[in-house]
Amino acid sequence: MYRKTTLLLLIILIISTLTLSGCTEPTAAQSTSFDPNNTFIVLLEMNNFPDGYVDLPVDFINSEQLKTLFSDIGVPDENMLIQQDEISSTDLIDSFAWLELNAPENATVFFYIGAHGVYIRDELSWHFNGPKRWNSLPQKEKILIIDSCHAGEFIQSFTDEPNSGLTYAICSADEVQWWGAEDEGMPIIGSIWVHYFIEGISNPESDINLDGNVSFLEAAGYAASMFSTYMVEEVFAVGGYLERYEQVHGYDASKNLPYPNAVFNDHLDEDIIMKVLDQ
Repeated sequence: MYRKTTLLLLIILIISTLTLSGCTEPTAAQSTSFDPNNTFIVLLEMNNFPDGYVDLPVDFINSEQLKTLFSDIGVPDENMLIQQDEISSTDLIDSFAWLELNAPENATVFFYIGAHGVYIRDELSWHFNGPKRWNSLPQKEKILIIDSCHAGEFIQSFTDEPNSGLTYAICSADEVQWWGAEDEGMPIIGSIWVHYFIEGISNPESDINLDGNVSFLEAAGYAASMFSTYMVEEVFAVGGYLERYEQVHGYDASKNLPYPNAVFNDHLDEDIIMKVLDQ
């Protein structure tokens, strides 16, 4: 179930996620809450890169915001593995090993990587190290989030992999991502998606099926929609940034909206509830 979201079809997509036919069996239209004490988090973020890469000076705001989110939900600190900078392919392997050692089979797992897409591909050797180790994790409730340029590239191998849980890419394989930097003067610093994902978890507008809960896919859908709106209203409204994107990306972004287009593979039996709104 490799799906590409668009701004106009986003709500329909989220509602129909559980019934669309695809390369895997359709999942049941159900949701499940996770136990914070039995939830394990891996947050890997690169801001300062070795020679040959451009730094992303956002003070690790993405992993810090996600850490705060999960702490507020009740996930113990000892259930979180966080690495900021100097992440190697060995560190990536070690993060999977940490989950194998610490997370029970019935645990819920969230795994986030924020970095340059080229760094994930080349320095972390993702295609060699990532998919097979992610698939080998025994947990049924597991979510992988890739927050990078060309993020969709890193989840393509999970399309027909029933043991992969939910794998979510912030943008498609052919798109360049956008993080806000302080010197740009924009309202949001760091990952626009992370900012709106966290906002969406507590926003009743995310509750598309009106069941009183916000699931991961509902919050992610809210984030994708708001991200696209933000790019049009805040970033592409500034001529210099639109031109900069066009030069890097190779086409007129203003004529190829919405941008970015999140993609995901859903092999979960149940969508995972992030927040019960009436509590």
